[in-house]
Amino acid sequence: MSAKIKFLFFSLIGFFLGASLAYAGTITVNTTADEAGTNSSACSLREAIQTANNGSSFGGCTLQDDGSANVIITLSAHTDATTPYKLTLGSEDDTNASGDLDITSTNSVTINSNDPALTVIDGNGNTRVFDIFRPAVVFIYRVTVKNGNNTSEEPGGFRVATGASLDLERAIVTNNTGGGIANAGALTLKNMMIRGNQGRGLQNNSGGSGALTNVTIAENTALTSGWGGGITNVGFLELVNVTVSGNTVGGTAGLVSPDRGSGGGIFNGTSADMNIRHGTIANNTSQVDGAGIYNLGTITLKNTILSNNRLASAESKNCDRSLGTSSRNYNISSDTTCSSYLVGTGDLNSTDPLLASLANNGGIPYTHALNSGSPARDTVLDDSSCASTDARLVERPQGSHCDIGAFEVSSSDSTGGSGGTSGSGGAGGSSGTGGSSGTGGSSGSSGCALIP
Repeated sequence: MSAKIKFLFFSLIGFFLGASLAYAGTITVNTTADEAGTNSSACSLREAIQTANNGSSFGGCTLQDDGSANVIITLSAHTDATTPYKLTLGSEDDTNASGDLDITSTNSVTINSNDPALTVIDGNGNTRVFDIFRPAVVFIYRVTVKNGNNTSEEPGGFRVATGASLDLERAIVTNNTGGGIANAGALTLKNMMIRGNQGRGLQNNSGGSGALTNVTIAENTALTSGWGGGITNVGFLELVNVTVSGNTVGGTAGLVSPDRGSGGGIFNGTSADMNIRHGTIANNTSQVDGAGIYNLGTITLKNTILSNNRLASAESKNCDRSLGTSSRNYNISSDTTCSSYLVGTGDLNSTDPLLASLANNGGIPYTHALNSGSPARDTVLDDSSCASTDARLVERPQGSHCDIGAFEVSSSDSTGGSGGTSGSGGAGGSSGTGGSSGTGGSSGSSGCALIP
C-alpha cells in the first residue's frame, strides 16, 4: 500500500470516528477563481477547504504545518467587492468537488479576511454557499456571503449540521434564496447582519443551539415557508443586542398547519427556548398572526422593545400565542398585545418607543436609533441587567442608566424630533417621519456598507 493510499485510508477512519488528526497550519488563497485541482499554480477557496478536509495539499494549495490545532485559511486574492470568490463549478454535492463549499475537517478551520465589505463569497445563484458537516468546528470572520440558492426552502447561505459548529463574526449574509442560515448544531453569531434574504433569516432546528450578540436580522422575506420571517426557532437561542426588523412571513393557516403564516419577526416553536436581552423587534409583518413574536414555547424578555409589528391587515400584533412568554423587566410594547406578559418592573405597554428607521448608525449591524424623548432612554434602573455595550459596541450606560433595546444613545449621536415611530433618519441626519429633525446616526458614521 502506497504512502498516499495509507494517508487517505487513515484520514477516512479519522473522519468517521470524529478523531482529531495531527495536521494544522496556514493556507493562503491567492485566486478568486473556483478551481478544484486543475491549476497547481494557484490556490482557490474550494481547494483550501479540501486541503483542510484532507489534511494534505490539494490543487495549488499547500498546508504549512505549524504544529497548532487549527487550520487557518487566509483570503487574500480579492481586491474589492467587484472580484468575489464566485462558486461556478456545477451543482451541490457533499464532497466539495462542485457546488457548495463542504467543510468536513476533523480539525478546527478558520476562514479569515480583513473587511466584509470587500470580501464577497458568491453562490452565483446556483448553489448553497457553505455546508458544514459533523464534526467540523468552523470560524469565519469578515466576509459577505451572498447569492446562494437552495430550492428546497433551506437557507442558501449556510447549513450547519448536527454535531458541527459555526462561529461567524463581522459578516454579512444577504440575498440568498431559501434564506440565510440553518443550524442544527452549535452556532455563534457576533457583530453581523443577516439582511435581504429570500426566505427565513435564521432557522434554528431541533437540537440546535445558538448565541447571537450584536446581530441584525432584517428585511428577510419568507413568503412560502410559512413560519418565522426573521427567526424560526425550535431549539435554544440566546439573543443579546439583536435587532429583528422589517421581516415578512407569508402562507395560509389551515387545519393541519394552523400556525402557518405567523411570526413575521420571530416564530418560537413548541418546546423551544429563547432568551432576549436588549432586543429591538420592530416593523415586522405576518400574514396570519403574531407579527412581532409568535410563541408556542418559552421566551424571556429583558430590556427589549416591541414596536409597530403588524399583520397583513395592518392590525398591530407585537405578541401572540405567548403563554410561555415572561418578562425579566424593563420592556416596551407599542400596543396592548403583550400586556398579559409584560407585567414586570419597568414594563410599559401601549407606549411608543419613538424609534428611528433602521439605518447605518455605526458598526456592521444596522440599528433603530432612539429619537429624542423616547421612553426607552435611560430607563433600565437595574444596571446589573444591562449588556456592556449596544449592538454598535457603544458602552452602556451613556446616560444615568442604560437604554432599552439594541441601541444606546451616545453623545456623538445626532438625535432630533420626538414625533412618530420609525422615522426615516439615516446616516448623516435625514428627517424622521413625524419628528422635527429625525435621527441622524452616529455623527454620519459610515460603518460597513451592505453589499448589494
